[in-house]
Amino acid sequence: MLAALLLLVSSPVLRAESGPAPEAGAKANDLSLDVYRKLRGHLEAYYGVAPAAAEKLTKAQARESLHKDAQEHQDALLKALGGAQVIHRELAAMLLEFSAEKEPAIQALAQTLRSDSDADVRIAAAGSLGNLKDAAA
Repeated sequence: MLAALLLLVSSPVLRAESGPAPEAGAKANDLSLDVYRKLRGHLEAYYGVAPAAAEKLTKAQARESLHKDAQEHQDALLKALGGAQVIHRELAAMLLEFSAEKEPAIQALAQTLRSDSDADVRIAAAGSLGNLKDAAA
């Protein structure tokens, strides 16, 4: 009983300084829940499919936010292409077209296009490659 109580008290969920607990089954390459929600929200606003409760952004504001997001989280997006969750890989493939550093994005998207097991992820990678200027893939 005491051991169970100590385990509960030492849980990261109860310690504010440790942040949210990882999602069940989350892998090292998957995006954190907060980052995923932020990026998805900006992408939805850009395409005009944001839910009514979402922050209201013009298309230009959403595009600017996507460029900032892609720059700020480029390493996480590149890693997410190799993640376990299809939805994270697909979102990463969609967002890398907004990346400031094109070469790493092009290389990663080309590899994803050739090797990802999910058709939606490959389609997202192909779309981003098509939208990137100077994509030599």
